[in-house]
Amino acid sequence: MDSFGAILDAALAKNLEQQISNKSVKYTLPQANWLQEFGTVAISLGRATGKTTAIARRASSSDLVITYSHYTALDLSKMCLYNPIVKDIEGLIRSVPGAQYKKFDRIWVDNASMILGAHAGYILKLASEAKAIQLILVG
Repeated sequence: MDSFGAILDAALAKNLEQQISNKSVKYTLPQANWLQEFGTVAISLGRATGKTTAIARRASSSDLVITYSHYTALDLSKMCLYNPIVKDIEGLIRSVPGAQYKKFDRIWVDNASMILGAHAGYILKLASEAKAIQLILVG
C-alpha cells in the first residue's frame, strides 16, 4: 500500500469517528457549518507523493472528485477504480444549475490549494447541498 494512501485512510477513519462522537451537535448546526467544522479533512504532503493516485484508488461511484483543469479531470477519470463523477471546477460551475447538487457521499478536491482560493465558498455550498458526509481537500 502506498504511504500517502495509508495516511489518508487513517485521517478519513479518524474524521468519521469524530463525527460520530459529535453527532449530538449535528442537528444544532446548518449543514454547511457541520461539514466545515466536523466533516472536512485537509491533507497534503507536498508534490509527487501519490495524492492523485490515492484519490483514484478510493473515490467511489457515490463520490464527486473536483480537479483544477479539464485535462486533469479526463486523466483522473481514467485512473479511477470505482467510477466517481470527476469534474473540473470551471466545468462544474458552468453546468446546469441544480444538476451538480445530486447526493454525494464524499466530495474530493484534488490539488485543493490550486482551487480553494477562488472557489472555497462554492465548493462548501456544493458539498452542503449534496449532503456529503466528508469534504476531502487533498494537496
